Amino acid sequence: MTTTKSSDKSLKLPIPKTPNVSKHELIEALLRSVEQRHVDDARNALRMLLMVDALEAQIPKDRLEALSSIALSLAVQEEPKFLTTGDAAKKLGVSDQTIVNWIEAGKLRAEKTLGGHYRVYADQFKTTDEQDQAFDEFFDRMHKRFEHLPPVDEDDLGDL
Repeated sequence: MTTTKSSDKSLKLPIPKTPNVSKHELIEALLRSVEQRHVDDARNALRMLLMVDALEAQIPKDRLEALSSIALSLAVQEEPKFLTTGDAAKKLGVSDQTIVNWIEAGKLRAEKTLGGHYRVYADQFKTTDEQDQAFDEFFDRMHKRFEHLPPVDEDDLGDL
């Protein structure tokens, strides 16, 4: 038996050259892989589990290949990303209370924490965190560039 190392963490997954690994070991490896979001390791453990079951049940090779391809097509769903109401408010340029009002009106999807705070699903917004950071950095640079100028009021605008 050989082992493979996951890319992120040192998760050891048994990979039998011949199916001499117990079902229990494979199930444990599968559960760890899914829990740790290691998609390739989870698929591999599922394929090995199918192989062990197929050999025990004497499933024909063509059926085993079909089951194996189904296992490869499975994906581990990613955990949703959330924003606090303050982060969502900053992203949209509104107040925290406006975000809460929109959540309660059904305009934004959110979950309520055990502490009673809302967490807004981040996939509802078109900009990424990196884009937001670049935008903030741009405005910081512009502010520093023009901070020496006096403020503009209505009288300065004239008949614009």
